[in-house]
Amino acid sequence: MLADGAIENVLLRFAVLLGTALSAGSILFAVTNRQVAAAVKPTLRRQILIGVCLVIVAEPLRWFADQLAMSGGDIALALDPAMRWIAFEMPQGQAALVRVLGIGTLATFWSRWPVLAIAGLTLALGSFAIEGHTAAMASRMPWLSGFLFLHLLALSWWFAGLWPLAVSLQTMSDEEARRAVERFGSIAVGAFALLTIAGAIMFLTLTGGTLDLASPYQRIVLAKLFVVAAILALAGYNKFVLTPKLETSPQSAKQTLRASIRFEIGLAAIVLLLTAFLSTMSPGAEH
Repeated sequence: MLADGAIENVLLRFAVLLGTALSAGSILFAVTNRQVAAAVKPTLRRQILIGVCLVIVAEPLRWFADQLAMSGGDIALALDPAMRWIAFEMPQGQAALVRVLGIGTLATFWSRWPVLAIAGLTLALGSFAIEGHTAAMASRMPWLSGFLFLHLLALSWWFAGLWPLAVSLQTMSDEEARRAVERFGSIAVGAFALLTIAGAIMFLTLTGGTLDLASPYQRIVLAKLFVVAAILALAGYNKFVLTPKLETSPQSAKQTLRASIRFEIGLAAIVLLLTAFLSTMSPGAEH
C-alpha cells in the first residue's frame, strides 16, 4: 500500500526525483561529454533550470503535506509557528534542506566552477540517503547509502544525457555526431552495469533476499526491471544497429536514432515514476 494512501506523495516524490536527475545528471553529462556539452550548452542550461524549478517547487509542497498530515488535516495547525519547523527535525525535512542546498550550488556554479557544481550534485544525490528505507537501515548497514548514491549517480547521468545527445544529432556534423553517440554508448555500458549492480544489492538487502510476489513493493520492483530490460534492448539496438549506420547512411540513421532516444526518454520517466512509488512503500525487511 502507498504510505498514507496518498498519490500526491508519489507525484511530489516523482517531481523531486525528476528535478534532481535532470540538474545533477546534466552536470555529470557535461563533465563526461565535453564536446557535446559545448555544442548543446543551451539545452543543458534549460535542463538544469527545469530541474531546479521542479525541486524548489516540489520540496515546499512535500514539507506542507507532511505538516498537514501531522496536524490531522488542520491547515491552521499545520501553519502554526509551533509546528512549522518540526518537519526540518525529521529525516525528510533534513534531506530536503540538503537537496535544495546542493541543487542551488550546482545551478549557481555549473558553468564557471565545475568543482563546486560537482560538490552540489554530490549533496543533491546524497540527500536521498538521509531519508527513506536506506536511512532506516543505515545504523546496521552504512554501506547501503553508498550503493544508493551510485545507483542515483548512474541513473541521473543516463537520463539527463539522452536529450542533449538527441539535440547533438542535429547540431553537429555527421562525423562529430557519430563520435558523440559512440562515446555515450561506451560510457552507458558502465553506467548501466553500475545502476543494475547497485540496484540489485539494495533490493536483496531491503527485502532480505526473499522473493515474494504477494508484496506490492516487489511487484513494483519487477515492473521496474521489465522497463529497464526494455531500455537495455533499445540501447543495444541503438548501439549495434543504428550507430554503425551513422557512417553509411548518416541522415536516415540520425532521424531514426532521435526517434529511438525520445522513446527511451519516455521509458526512463516511467523508471523514475516507479522509483517514486517504491520510496513510499515498505520493502518488508526493515526489522
